[in-house]
Amino acid sequence: MLHLPRDVPLDEATLEALLEEHLPGLGPQQGKWILDATAVAAYHAELEFPVVRLLMGDGAPQFKYVTEDLAACWVHDGRHYKKLSPVIAHHARLLDEFSTRYWAFYDELLAYQQQPTA
Repeated sequence: MLHLPRDVPLDEATLEALLEEHLPGLGPQQGKWILDATAVAAYHAELEFPVVRLLMGDGAPQFKYVTEDLAACWVHDGRHYKKLSPVIAHHARLLDEFSTRYWAFYDELLAYQQQPTA
């Protein structure tokens, strides 16, 4: 069993050396998983700075355990609707209308960002 020193900061190179020493047959993907999990655990154990409660990003899986809630940005969220292929004409129209309103609202948000008003 691998026992890491307590309360001693470890940089990535030191942790990789410990893994190589104690788990020499570890594959590169498994090593990456251990490093990622260790980084997330260290982040959550940090007391000086609070854990970010909501993170907005592209939905990449490496952020899954970093925060309580993971939100997609508008562009990445909108990509899900492009993947839909409704077979029924009525549903296709609904999707088209929704997509038009969705991106129009996004454009309004960008305009507001450039020139905010009360």
